[in-house]
Amino acid sequence: MASLLILSQQPPPLHGASLMNQRTVESPALREAYDVTLINITTARELSDTRKFETGKLRVFAGQVWKLLGAVVRRRYDIFYITLSTDGPAFYKDVLLWMIAAPFVRRRVLHFHTKGITQGSAPKLALVRFVLKRSSVIALSAFHGREVAPYARALYVLNNGIPVEAPAPPVGDPVPRADAAAPPMGALAPRADARPAGAAAPLTLLFFSNLLVEKGIFQFLDVCTRLRAQQVPFRAVIAGKALNISYDRLRSEIAQRELETVVMVKEAVYGEEKVNVLNEADILLFPTYYKGECFPLVILEAFQYGLVPVCSDEASIPEMIEQGRDGYYYPYQDTGAFAECIKALAFDRDRLRTLQANGRAKFMEKYTFGKYEENLIQILEAVRTHS
Repeated sequence: MASLLILSQQPPPLHGASLMNQRTVESPALREAYDVTLINITTARELSDTRKFETGKLRVFAGQVWKLLGAVVRRRYDIFYITLSTDGPAFYKDVLLWMIAAPFVRRRVLHFHTKGITQGSAPKLALVRFVLKRSSVIALSAFHGREVAPYARALYVLNNGIPVEAPAPPVGDPVPRADAAAPPMGALAPRADARPAGAAAPLTLLFFSNLLVEKGIFQFLDVCTRLRAQQVPFRAVIAGKALNISYDRLRSEIAQRELETVVMVKEAVYGEEKVNVLNEADILLFPTYYKGECFPLVILEAFQYGLVPVCSDEASIPEMIEQGRDGYYYPYQDTGAFAECIKALAFDRDRLRTLQANGRAKFMEKYTFGKYEENLIQILEAVRTHS
């Protein structure tokens, strides 16, 4: 059996990248294909500690170096795989780990979960070129791949995937692709005679992310304000761990906008409560402009649970969402466009159900964790046999 040395950031802290890393190393299919050795290269315990230099992290890093040296000296690995950080002190830490392992393992794979590796100072860019030229690189999307393609020895695109947790929601059947494209949003404007029976039931909008300003939480509230002013029936739920905005400040912002009766803050949710939140929502509203955004898992969650994602056009999102077929995307600051889109869907529930069904079908076709496992193993085999 071929051997695989994995260096990756495992939770805690829990975020999209660390969750994918954890699922990857625990993958039964990967462990059937490879004899896996894992070294956890996380140094932060909380999300607020990431991208910060702290002396305590030096002791943790020294332990990682010691484990890595022991691993590569005792054994000859077929592939060395590392999820390289893209900025901050973590970038230099991970590059040093790569340099320690590289002389011992000829086949090297870099898997990036965030964008921005080519941004920064001249010394950083020199290191990036040196490392990428001597590695095969996995990017999350074609958009992501364009950043690293000029430097990588070989480039592969691997979309994220998540486990199938939800049964097919009762959102109807997907529309065949030839007939599936929704008309432009102008044609979706609500008509007095287009409102089916029961359409007065409010839509449920969901913000489902760590509470960072850059994830678009204030844009989310601005959209809610617009919908309220236009008397669109809706309710909204905000679920996420407080980071650079506190729950007290968030509730104060909601009160200032006089949204207390329609916007609920549930803080972070897990397990059955998370499932309930997703099952009760109709639309994922995610106007993110986070600089590290790349291939948000929350959109895959939305597709799985039958939510229509209405998101910003940040990073890979336009590749994930087929505009008008299974969701919509706009510039994050265009809260008017978000509001008009949601207003139109509130008064055209048939269109809403079609979008929901198309998203669920896309998830099952492209974004399950089983599909991710299959594609990752194919990439690793290509690296092992052709490098």
